[in-house]
Amino acid sequence: MTAAEHPRLSLVIPCFNEEEVLPALRQRLVETLERLGASWELVFVDDGSRDRTLPILAEMHGQDERVKVVGLSRNFGQQTAISAGLSYASGDAVAILDADLQDPQAGYEVDGTAADRSGSYQALAGWSDAVQRGPGARRHRASGR
Repeated sequence: MTAAEHPRLSLVIPCFNEEEVLPALRQRLVETLERLGASWELVFVDDGSRDRTLPILAEMHGQDERVKVVGLSRNFGQQTAISAGLSYASGDAVAILDADLQDPQAGYEVDGTAADRSGSYQALAGWSDAVQRGPGARRHRASGR
């Protein structure tokens, strides 16, 4: 994506003291997002980390213009960090993801059937096959306008 391109997908990722996982997280996300074939951006929000999270994020931004970094002056909490990230996200669709690698990103599917013929999404759904589903759990797809 060039600076002139509008991203189809934004991922908002709040971070607090995540220096150890950031390189692996970025690699996994880029590999997964590249397979989508659509433009994307990563919006990392540093929530006042005390480790090297913010300098690592700044370095990632310098290497890839699709990486946006928002730095908060202190730890405001996850919900405030998410809100800040949503304010900076510019994608047509926005998803929120934890930075701690506890979400099995490699197992996520993007449900392409939610797209209409123009390629626009009414909803973006992801799920992991690693998650146990109870007897009443269902996958719901977006339909209609």
